[in-house]
Amino acid sequence: MPIEIKDMDAGRGVIIRGWGFLTDQEYKQALREHLTQTTEKLQGYYWSLSDFTAMTGTDAKTETIREVAQMCVGAAESNVNPVVAIAGTKDLAFGLSRMFEMLVSESHWQVSVFRTQEEAISWIRKIVKERFDFDAVQEGESSEFMKNS
Repeated sequence: MPIEIKDMDAGRGVIIRGWGFLTDQEYKQALREHLTQTTEKLQGYYWSLSDFTAMTGTDAKTETIREVAQMCVGAAESNVNPVVAIAGTKDLAFGLSRMFEMLVSESHWQVSVFRTQEEAISWIRKIVKERFDFDAVQEGESSEFMKNS
């Protein structure tokens, strides 16, 4: 499956990485599994990075984006803290990500969409340092995970 989700920063962050052609079903299944974790696990997240810069295409439907956004709004009841960055180079990934950003605006999550992975990581680092006073998305494990696809 061309989507992988991995906890980082000792469970304080999560990276969702999609590559190649990501189907609607693959996306929905991965996010559903991730968002139905225990409340305690969800409460531990301070940041999330969804990196779709290596995606070549998708058949994701707007209904799926709405469904995933509603799951996230539900998860926000357990954790109002997360800083969420989404990176999508291709116009379709970027556009669907902007739609998601709008749909989760009713949560307390701070969400922003970027064209590059570097911009997204830089933004997460800045906001997490300001809000929570720790260094997020450290080099090493996260760098290795991000480049392997």
